[in-house]
Amino acid sequence: MSATRAPPLVLALAVAALAGASACINEDLYLYETELRGTVSAPMGLTPDAELHVEVHHASFGTGATAHPLGLIETFVVEPDADGNFERSVLVPSERGEGLVVYAWLDLDGDGVLCGLDGDGQPEPAGLVELDGFPAHELSFALALDDSCAGPEALFP
Repeated sequence: MSATRAPPLVLALAVAALAGASACINEDLYLYETELRGTVSAPMGLTPDAELHVEVHHASFGTGATAHPLGLIETFVVEPDADGNFERSVLVPSERGEGLVVYAWLDLDGDGVLCGLDGDGQPEPAGLVELDGFPAHELSFALALDDSCAGPEALFP
């Protein structure tokens, strides 16, 4: 009587299934809630028809050899009051990075793109601030949009 062997593909699939079943697929995610209270200013002032785009980043993201600056946490559009104030609650994944950075830019032409080629050519102001008090459940900051057409990677050391 001769023994039959499983085809290599079937064997490889069986090994992959066993390896996948033994691996942990769920990772605990710890979220730290922070209330951001910001005051934004721009050289030409804030116009009511311009959208304020805000991004919240970890100052340092990842660990070891893969660590890098600016790990994006959340993006949103806010309508600041007449004095440039806004509030927003943000859930920060505390195990993914360190520190907190807020970047914002003012969309003057309404195209949703920072200094896009299809816009009206007017330079859109941007700015960034690192929040020294993090972690804290409430953080207040002032952010001056005094750079033109600069992304967060150009403004953060």
